[in-house]
Amino acid sequence: MSRPWIPPEELASFDRHSASRLLRLLRIFQSQPIVLVLGAGVSASSGLPSWNELMEKICQVFVYHWQFDIASGRATAARPPKNLSVVFTDPEEFADLEGHDIHVLGEGFARGNPVLAAQQIKNCIRDLDWIWLLRKCLYGEANSTPIHHSPLIDRLGALCAEGCVHAVVNYNYDSVFEESLLTKGVRFKVLFDAEQPIRSGFLPIYHVHGYLKRGGGPKTRIVLAENDYHEDLVAPYSWSNLLQSSFLMRSACIFVGTSMTDPNLRRLLRSAFAVGKSFHYAFLPSTSGSLKGAMLDALFDEDLQALGVSSIRYPSGTAADPHAWLPRSVDWLLEHRKNSYP
Repeated sequence: MSRPWIPPEELASFDRHSASRLLRLLRIFQSQPIVLVLGAGVSASSGLPSWNELMEKICQVFVYHWQFDIASGRATAARPPKNLSVVFTDPEEFADLEGHDIHVLGEGFARGNPVLAAQQIKNCIRDLDWIWLLRKCLYGEANSTPIHHSPLIDRLGALCAEGCVHAVVNYNYDSVFEESLLTKGVRFKVLFDAEQPIRSGFLPIYHVHGYLKRGGGPKTRIVLAENDYHEDLVAPYSWSNLLQSSFLMRSACIFVGTSMTDPNLRRLLRSAFAVGKSFHYAFLPSTSGSLKGAMLDALFDEDLQALGVSSIRYPSGTAADPHAWLPRSVDWLLEHRKNSYP
């Protein structure tokens, strides 16, 4: 009879599969640099809105302005506005109009299909106001003030400073991760289109969905509304698709802070795995506190495995910090990457 596999004491809080995969990931860190792939959860750890929260804010701002124009006699409920001017951007300052709760209306608008809602709103406001609105909803007052300290961003930045990472694919629009790298003395180059040259000796950070630098910066294409995603889906040879495909086929990618449900990413993973057979890892929160949660996690993880991605389910933290185990996991990799582990 074979001995049961017992995880190291430091990984006892992980389930057996996740502990085993974390050990395999450690061996990859010890042998080769990886590609770090960052999702919205990374930026949210610093106090910025999650993707859903960002969409709700955008919808709240739009609903408020439309209803304000209706109350002022400049618009009607029967026809959406054209070239709407967006002036107020902080939903916390909105007063209810016509007896309606603007927050509830905005949340309801975003809940059905956020990408479609973004497209509908983008159709109704001026192009310049669209970018301005995204920046304001993303950063709020933090556009020129310090961001909350994030242990996760700090530890991911430490991976880059230690030379564990040879490229970063950042699905976020913000510049918070780059700001953390500056404090660690990491030389990097932000890239958001095919025309920019790659600089030798600099860590390339690819913002494949666009870039909105805090405090102001270059104007880039932003992938947020339905048409933006459709353009990516129907253009397999676009810069962002070719870049992601190349990394997925030739490198070990570590996904952090992403739900792994984006249809374009899943399409790219499926195509890359059929060609390159590279294996990747995704840190995901565990929802297995119940039978239903365990079953849903297992179903999702089995599907990801077919795309060449192994899930590392980190345990639930506290109510105040449910993702506390995520930076701890990254710290564990950093601590043991230079030493053999039993």
